[in-house]
Amino acid sequence: MINAEGELNIARNELEIIAHTDSLTHLANRRCFDAALQQEWGRASRNTATIAIILLDIDWFKQYNDTYGHLQGDDCLKQVAGLIGNSLDRAGDIAARYGGEEFVILLPETDLAGALKIAEKIRSSVETNHIEHSASPLGKLTISSGVVSINAAEKDGHTAALAEADRLLYLAKTKGRNRVEGRLIHGWHGASHFARVSTASS
Repeated sequence: MINAEGELNIARNELEIIAHTDSLTHLANRRCFDAALQQEWGRASRNTATIAIILLDIDWFKQYNDTYGHLQGDDCLKQVAGLIGNSLDRAGDIAARYGGEEFVILLPETDLAGALKIAEKIRSSVETNHIEHSASPLGKLTISSGVVSINAAEKDGHTAALAEADRLLYLAKTKGRNRVEGRLIHGWHGASHFARVSTASS
């Protein structure tokens, strides 16, 4: 009976892992990330702590799939996921595949400088990994990122923080891709901010 219960618990744990993991990249999935962000936001808001979010996207990924095929596209996603994972060294940091070629990272108690450093590290590691991409102007795979660091003072501000990271990601795309755009937010009303751009190495 004890063995049967133990096996049942193991099976439940495995199902729980599967339910919160992206099957292709083995990063967290969107459901897991959204739950973690909401939980961490609540904790940070009680302690007036800072949270950083990095939203990143593979540049010209549709063209990559069109050129190399979806199987190679899947392999590309796995390579980028591995580079993201290798760039994080704190147990509390969470990286997730957020959909398609988009990834998101939650960095508890991280200021803008720290988040930009990680985002730039990931951008550089993808670029220097030299994954061939003939449909890209650079001839190799690159990523763009939007970074937000915010004091989690507002109860439900995590939704707005994600939206701002998405806006910054779009800004990085419009400025030429292979870039990092960041903003520091002190609440949503009367916010002060700081932006930085990281461009591709020549």
